[in-house]
Amino acid sequence: MKTLALITVFVAVQATAFGQSDAGWRVVADKGAGYSVSYPGQPQDLSVPIQTSGAQLTLKGWQLEQNGLAFISCSLKMPYSTKGREDQLFAGALKGIMKKGTVLSQQSFSLHGSPGRTVLLQAPNGFVVRDTLVLRNGTLIQVATVSKADQADSPMLAKFSGSFKFLGD
Repeated sequence: MKTLALITVFVAVQATAFGQSDAGWRVVADKGAGYSVSYPGQPQDLSVPIQTSGAQLTLKGWQLEQNGLAFISCSLKMPYSTKGREDQLFAGALKGIMKKGTVLSQQSFSLHGSPGRTVLLQAPNGFVVRDTLVLRNGTLIQVATVSKADQADSPMLAKFSGSFKFLGD
């Protein structure tokens, strides 16, 4: 089982599964997008309209704010073929996350043949965003954390990011 650090993704309500992991941690699974992640509490549903040049889409997932930390996972089903458009999709996702701010680092990876990016961003308000984006079966999956710079190495953030996995792994 391979795990990663990541941030933002879609979840169909009828395909959602909640389960208990460690004390207080809740596993959420998006069966439609094919992933799960563990939250350090009960996350709230997330639904964000996204206007693209070709269509109005909805980013769906979960979010949780706790002790000054934010945990986000979401997915977005693309209405067109993503083959050969990976770099364009990742760049567009990052642009949507950070209208202002600085990319501190970016690394490409492949997880079970699915292309991905891990990105560290510095927001102008002093917050740090750690984002993992994966493109799988035409769906963009995002797992992210947001914190103040002095909390960026929080074990809770690492545990959340490291809990991401594809269903069936």
